[in-house]
Amino acid sequence: MKLLYKVALFTLGILALNRLYFYATDDFRLGNITYPFVFVQTQQEPIPPLFDQPYRYLGKGAQSYVFLSEDKKHVLKFFKFKHIKPALFDSEKQVKRKQRKLERLFAGYHIAQQHQVPGLTYVHLNLHQNHEPVVRLYDKLGLPRKVHLDQVVFIVQEAGTTFEQALSRSLKKSDVDSAKALISQIFELYFSEYRQGLVDRDHRVMDNTGFTQGKAFHMDVGMLTKSSTIASDNLHDIEKVAYTINHWMTNHFSEFSDEVRIFMEGKLTAHYNQPFQFTKTYDEVLKHTH
Repeated sequence: MKLLYKVALFTLGILALNRLYFYATDDFRLGNITYPFVFVQTQQEPIPPLFDQPYRYLGKGAQSYVFLSEDKKHVLKFFKFKHIKPALFDSEKQVKRKQRKLERLFAGYHIAQQHQVPGLTYVHLNLHQNHEPVVRLYDKLGLPRKVHLDQVVFIVQEAGTTFEQALSRSLKKSDVDSAKALISQIFELYFSEYRQGLVDRDHRVMDNTGFTQGKAFHMDVGMLTKSSTIASDNLHDIEKVAYTINHWMTNHFSEFSDEVRIFMEGKLTAHYNQPFQFTKTYDEVLKHTH
């Protein structure tokens, strides 16, 4: 019994240390951002002079670790391969599924690079191509790290504020006109993409879009795809964006939700030259989307 008790305590201690490690570091390490996956051989743009300054840990998302430049003008994103690269004991079906997911993810950034979407500064999808420099990082604990950028896939974007943060800032000051202007910019971002035959399958508009240097942009373009029909048939897609905004307004600033809803109805009615009204429920429109 004593031996079992000691084994149990030892196991609990290991588990506690493991959880503490993940909490303290977000499990950022070179092994988790490295995978020898070649997407497409492309002619890369010249490397911008962005890596002569350190980058400090900002946070993590579902697909990336994010670092903010010292001058706070850019973010450097590394892909989190730990969950999407094939594992040792994966079945053939799981390997193929992860491969497709990786290809779709990389394709989104490649499409964004080709179309020079707002906010995207540099895309590096292949390894050992351009003799990129070594970047100095400070991880979540504030410890210095060095990463040779030739060895990893990475993205550089302009730093910005999420749509949710910007909208909240305006509405907390009861500045509804400013909020309407922000919504208009977000609609125009989507309309511009539709005209280019592009559609973003990620409709988390509140935290996946934002503003940088006064312009709207997508903060993550990994789900950007090409569509042969979206330029002429996009009402269903923008409907998801509008209903997401309306849902957020109702939950966070209900005192202004009616005015903003009427504004959005007018905006979309004018754009499509046909009546647009919020007659459905949020769940009906966004089912299977998020």
